[in-house]
Amino acid sequence: LDILLPDTDGYAICAELRADPATGEVPVIFCSALDGTFDKVRGFAAGGVDYITKPFDAEELLARVATHVALRRARAQLQQQNEQLQQEIARRTRAESELARANVELRRLVAAEQRQRQTAESLREVTAVLTRSLDLETVLQLIFAELGRVVAYQGAAIFLADDRDLVLSRAVGFGEPYIDRRIPLDANDPAVAVFRRRQPRKIDDTSSCADWIDWYT
Repeated sequence: LDILLPDTDGYAICAELRADPATGEVPVIFCSALDGTFDKVRGFAAGGVDYITKPFDAEELLARVATHVALRRARAQLQQQNEQLQQEIARRTRAESELARANVELRRLVAAEQRQRQTAESLREVTAVLTRSLDLETVLQLIFAELGRVVAYQGAAIFLADDRDLVLSRAVGFGEPYIDRRIPLDANDPAVAVFRRRQPRKIDDTSSCADWIDWYT
């Protein structure tokens, strides 16, 4: 790119090339009869990569052009490799995150399976005792013991049902006044509701549970 041009100069054209994204990376070599230091510095400041003074040697010019083209290709290749590296890092980061989530889920499933096995084993032991013995006290004590292996609790109660009532037979954590308490099977009572559903219910705090406050107090 020559510097001395009609109606403009090479510095301005070089600045325009640098400002355009389509040509911003194109190497610009100034070729001018101006050989002053100021002119050369201004050329580099405008974005030129080299400065050749006239008259110039053709072989030298071709060698410099070839060098800057090679440098430009090397920079483009390096930029492409960096982009590919960033993409690979992002891919591996996602894969590691997915693997971590999978490990957490696997640990959860293993823990759940272990609890199920423990519960099943406890039920088998209770069933075995029930089939071997008709001693109610032994059966109730075993139920409390096996329940403690499955669920951490501060209070638990065992009701036995007859034709009309639920009878509180054994309790842990409630105190003696509750023993032998009878609740009619047709009563609107949370214990009766659990009995009817035939499904266990775990309450973290009976003293603050709305439908158990009256029973507990």
